Amino acid sequence: HPLHYQNAAIISILISLVVSYVVYRHNRAAALETESSAIGVNALHFLADAVASIAILIGLVVLKYTGWLLIDAIMAFGVAAYILGVSFGQVKGALLELSDTQLPESEIQRVRGILAAFRDADGGRRRRSRPDRHTGR
Repeated sequence: HPLHYQNAAIISILISLVVSYVVYRHNRAAALETESSAIGVNALHFLADAVASIAILIGLVVLKYTGWLLIDAIMAFGVAAYILGVSFGQVKGALLELSDTQLPESEIQRVRGILAAFRDADGGRRRRSRPDRHTGR
């Protein structure tokens, strides 16, 4: 049967799309600033909402001008595939975060540089936890 109030539905979806995208950008920035994977996942939730809104909007516009009902199922499968792909990426990232992996080479070099600067500032002496009077100096 025909969809009633198509223009109102299109306007509602446009508003939802804009709000979801703005919240996504805000959460993504917070996730990057705090290095929080939890906030990052929450940001992806809002991005998925924005993607779903785009699919719904496309479906509504195609339906309005062509009457082609199959577009709804096609858009639903597209959104499901997108969410599945993002989910796999998140599971992989979570597993890597929980497992014992090597730091990236750039971070290893940064740590080595800090240690080398510390050794240079210390005159190359080794520090111990006990006072110098116990080491015979």
